[in-house]
Amino acid sequence: MAQSSAVSSGELATAAQYNNLRDDVLSTSTGHLHDGTNGRNDGAFNLNVAGLPLTLENTTDGVSNQVLLLRGDNATRAANDEIYLTASLDDDAGASTEYVRLTFKATDVSAASDDGQFEIDMMTAGTLTAKYQFSNAALSPATTDDLSLGTTSLNWSDLFLDSGAVINFDSGDVTLTHAANTLTFAGGTMAFGANSVTGSAFNLTTPELGTPSAVVLTNATGLPTAGLVNSAVTYAKIQDVSATLRLLGRTTAGAGVVEEITIGVANGNIPRMDATGYPAADGSQITGLSAGLSQSTPTALKAETNEDTYAPPDLIKHSPGVAKVWLRWEQSGVHSITASYNMTSVTDGGAAGDTDHLWGVDFSGIGVYTIVGGAENNGTLGTTASSYAAGGVTTITRDAGSGTPVDLLDMTLAAFGDQ
Repeated sequence: MAQSSAVSSGELATAAQYNNLRDDVLSTSTGHLHDGTNGRNDGAFNLNVAGLPLTLENTTDGVSNQVLLLRGDNATRAANDEIYLTASLDDDAGASTEYVRLTFKATDVSAASDDGQFEIDMMTAGTLTAKYQFSNAALSPATTDDLSLGTTSLNWSDLFLDSGAVINFDSGDVTLTHAANTLTFAGGTMAFGANSVTGSAFNLTTPELGTPSAVVLTNATGLPTAGLVNSAVTYAKIQDVSATLRLLGRTTAGAGVVEEITIGVANGNIPRMDATGYPAADGSQITGLSAGLSQSTPTALKAETNEDTYAPPDLIKHSPGVAKVWLRWEQSGVHSITASYNMTSVTDGGAAGDTDHLWGVDFSGIGVYTIVGGAENNGTLGTTASSYAAGGVTTITRDAGSGTPVDLLDMTLAAFGDQ
């Protein structure tokens, strides 16, 4: 090596010494650093200068020109052989410390199928630690869950992924997979907390809501009923009504939204019945009525008055079309009643065919009632006008053929009129 290029370790070279050193150790024909003996570097080469220590320039006029070749010359080649560059600085104790290492690794040295990998190590808490790996398939951290993509204060601007891209959480625990116009979420539960998911339309193809839980769908439309599990919707999941005495339905004409219907007094309301089956007398009765339907009177029933009342069983007899008396009896022997209504007694009138009838409740007069009846063997039943009384009447039975009065075994009678 030329003496003009000699520079002691740690000294700054003069410009002349630097130029001589450059010419002495760098072959301008091969681009190799050498020691002037065999054209190759046979040992360590140190260059300590102030300012810019080294500039490499390829003067070839081309589109892509190599300016530096780093080479490891192993005699025995094996997978994962590597060379690396070291970036060192002095720490505050004055010790030269390697802070960053750039490693170039041959992961496969098989001829025609070689693979390479680029790695970055960084000083971490006093230890040089592998951080990044850049292979021909992926850019990844050297250790799982060791690095973040951006920080809370230093964010990437955008993320662009190609068709078919997969965002994979924790080695497949949850995945988000892209296909044409579709993102498929798989492997877990999507929780939004107190936040809302908004949009113009949600197409839930095959939802399985199951038993309602804390998960709430707000204003979700197009939800097929097939996705609701039978008997799974509880009362707690139905919208509350605004007050007591309310039912959900619809009073507005035609189809439409569900409305509240009030129970109680007003047009369109629903009556509430009490324990007796009548509209309650607490103000929730049918519109226009007090404590239910009122009872009709004997006078109204007799006059067949058109009114909203009811006829109790004990007053039905006052209707003009209802028999006030009916009777079945026989005349053989003592004259006895077989069956009757409102009859006190039947007795033998003395002459053949005669029977005296005494009513239980009298008619209001003589000319206010009429009698119909019949007898066995086509016999006839008649009366005499003089026998009519408010409290009873005498009937005469006659033989159908001869018209002769005769006692018979089976007769019937009914009396209609005013009592």
